[in-house]
Amino acid sequence: MEWRSVVFSDESRFCLGASVFHVLVRRSRGKHLQPTCLRPRHTGLAPRVMFWGAISYHSRSTLVVIPRTLTANLYVSLVIQPVVLPFMNSIQGGVFQQDNTHPHTTVVTQHALQSVDMLPWPARSPDLSPIEHVWDFIGRQLQHHPQPALTVPVLTDQMQQAWNFGIFFSVSVCIYVRFWLEGNELTAKSLSSVSQDELESRLHALTENLIQKQTLVEALSTEKNSLLLQRERLEQQLNEALNYGMQQHAYVGINNNESERKSKAVFLENPFDSALTRRVKRVYGSIDSFSIRLGVFFRRYPITRVFVIIYMLLLHFWVMIVLLTYEPEVHNANYEVSKNQ
Repeated sequence: MEWRSVVFSDESRFCLGASVFHVLVRRSRGKHLQPTCLRPRHTGLAPRVMFWGAISYHSRSTLVVIPRTLTANLYVSLVIQPVVLPFMNSIQGGVFQQDNTHPHTTVVTQHALQSVDMLPWPARSPDLSPIEHVWDFIGRQLQHHPQPALTVPVLTDQMQQAWNFGIFFSVSVCIYVRFWLEGNELTAKSLSSVSQDELESRLHALTENLIQKQTLVEALSTEKNSLLLQRERLEQQLNEALNYGMQQHAYVGINNNESERKSKAVFLENPFDSALTRRVKRVYGSIDSFSIRLGVFFRRYPITRVFVIIYMLLLHFWVMIVLLTYEPEVHNANYEVSKNQ
């Protein structure tokens, strides 16, 4: 491909008075608030203006101001018909390049560009276009302008001056020449080793591989988002379960404490109790203490539980045998009379 005949185009947004570059200032201690060490800037959302432009090896197109959100109809009526078609007709064998944004790939746009040779462009690869360096150069020129643009007309005038400036044009040409030389070197090396058909097959295979990788990345991203949503739902359910369990535990603990307090209050000795009542409460307290000690003993020595269970089983078995084998004595009236004699 003859890179001198390729026209690279792109859109870019520029903010009013917004600075995206760091400015280094040398100052002494205690002078950081002096006006010479400060630079005003917008802290909120600054208005933005979109510009469209195109460059080739020999020339550049007219700079177009996009007044509102770029749509396919606006792109055709404001850029393609008045600027792109005449500019492409002025270049012999020109090939037009544009990225794959939605207004560039619609049917209306493709129909308007059907008479223009198009350069296939891979998705999500804006850094391959040399016009990106041009936009960066213009942005740096605007940032170092002595009068920052605070209104749209001022920003438009400064953009037109930077676009038509000779130094800018020389920089764009240098960038374009470097891109063209690198492309020609790669093309020469490739053609010297393989044939054109093999290059096309390799390009097709690489394109298919790229599409597969992008599909895989999108699928993984979707799966990641679904897993994150599922994790958030599970964390929310866990927090709700923990809060509900703590509330239930507190409710049960309050009820248990209230019942224990009531039972203890009934069996506590009172100065107004009678002697009999005090004895009964003391007996109850002794029984309660003995039952607690017995429970602690059984818990500490589990083998005693086995002996108790075996003893209860043997006792019940012995009682059952006695009840089944016992025959009560039956006495008649003659036995009673003979006993009296």
